Amino acid sequence: MASQQADKGRYGIAMAVMRDMGSGIREAVTQVFPRVLQLVCHYHFLRNMGKDILMDMHTRLKKVFTSRKITSKLRRLQRRLYPMVISARGEGDSICWTPMLLVYVAISWVLGYPRGYGYGIPFNLPYNEYYGRCVKAREWVMAYIRLAATEYKTYPELLELKGILDAVVDTKGDDLVVHGLYREMEKVWGWFSELRRILRLKGERTPLSGGKKTTDEELEATIREMRGFMKKLRDEVHRCDGKTRIRIRMILQALDNHWNELFASNPISPNGDAILLPRTNNLMERGYRRIKRGVRRRTGRVRTGRDVVLFGQGLEMVSNLENPIYRKYVLGSPDMGVMGLCKVFAEVDTEQLNSLKSELTRMRKGMDVLPIHDDKKLRVLAEGLIDKAAKLGVEPPTLSWFEQSNGILML
Repeated sequence: MASQQADKGRYGIAMAVMRDMGSGIREAVTQVFPRVLQLVCHYHFLRNMGKDILMDMHTRLKKVFTSRKITSKLRRLQRRLYPMVISARGEGDSICWTPMLLVYVAISWVLGYPRGYGYGIPFNLPYNEYYGRCVKAREWVMAYIRLAATEYKTYPELLELKGILDAVVDTKGDDLVVHGLYREMEKVWGWFSELRRILRLKGERTPLSGGKKTTDEELEATIREMRGFMKKLRDEVHRCDGKTRIRIRMILQALDNHWNELFASNPISPNGDAILLPRTNNLMERGYRRIKRGVRRRTGRVRTGRDVVLFGQGLEMVSNLENPIYRKYVLGSPDMGVMGLCKVFAEVDTEQLNSLKSELTRMRKGMDVLPIHDDKKLRVLAEGLIDKAAKLGVEPPTLSWFEQSNGILML
């Protein structure tokens, strides 16, 4: 409350206050600015709601993978296949696609699931993506095994991969429950994604906008879309089971409770002009996110909280070196850094630096040494299946995630 009192004494009565969902800041603002419009940041609203409706399911799915040691088993198989990959690459990037190499591609694609970059959970659900990749990979494995059976052949690594994936996606017993959990999460995730679209927070990996202000016309359009979405949910609630029904009611209740804070009209200034307001407090948090992003790039770690706590002030001061105005007035010259920092960096061997960066990138990728982008690995698996069927003179098995039309592979 002391900071709000200081702001009030320094700047006077605010026209509006943008805040997060914390009860402490809400009470402080209410006491210091009792009759001032309070707005809730759309990002923080969605984050809190997303955790309420998605976090428990994501945590349960994560426990399935950790308790059954799926990742460690996949990595062990991948390490065993690694020498075959190196020997099969041949000259340049040419590769002879044997069944074992296709197994390697399948493992590397499954383990390449997004691990929560961007906004983090609940805006990214890494284990939901992990499970979805396991489902697609198992479907491919089963199709390849059926093809191999027509020539009376078995591939031990292929069967081993099937056994690992069966531990999470086999539709029997406990795994049927896991699949039901995944389906429920997909449904709730669809509603959450629709909320993000309506509130203009769609990007997966893109930082929040730079505080874009909302006009009255845009606000009215958002309100119309939101009312239509809420009507659709109220109609849906009668067709869902108990747990899903509870999640729908949580969404509707959160929107009802914070409606005025989310969609209040822009205030009018004393001279009669409308004051356009941003609907997120991104301007205050953008610098904090920039620091965390820098830590991730330097260290390769997703979790950055400890670095920010220990070195946050120093990291922010170092980031000032990117600002020419700071360098001019604080350091005395826009071309100088602390203790000739800019001059020192200018003397670094560029070729050596690029070589070290490439080596660091290779080390972070670990065993994934194939020159294939993640988006193309599914295509490689599908084409490998089609080639195998063609050699055997049979129709390729039908998979849910690709189809071949006029010689074109559609994913």
